Amino acid sequence: MPSYHAPIKDIKFILQNVLEINDSEIPGYSELDNEYLNAILEEASKISTEVLAPLNAIGDEHGCSFENGLVYTPPGFKEAFNQLKDGGWTGIDCDTKFGGQGRGRSRGARSDDGTCAPSALGQRRLPPSHSCI
Repeated sequence: MPSYHAPIKDIKFILQNVLEINDSEIPGYSELDNEYLNAILEEASKISTEVLAPLNAIGDEHGCSFENGLVYTPPGFKEAFNQLKDGGWTGIDCDTKFGGQGRGRSRGARSDDGTCAPSALGQRRLPPSHSCI
């Protein structure tokens, strides 16, 4: 089975040198110092490698199904989502008044390779008036 390891150095370079998040006015980024950014990227990388990447083959093999108005995901997807949710990843950029962590959101920094754990499972963005997942 192929393995995945997030390119943390590259992601950090893009965030700090291209997007210049340290100088950003996006709410939540003022607390995002180098140590905290490293911790987030390391943990996101672990989740991507250990939880999400192994689901690629399972998703390809089983796919989703739609029966009686319900969508069923491949084995392991629901558990992976619950692990992300329980770890606070689905609310990392949501407003704290709705249970999120208020860490801001950089649209340009999101990737589809699993590095940003919530988007890896296709998390839908809700209006701020709704609570976080």
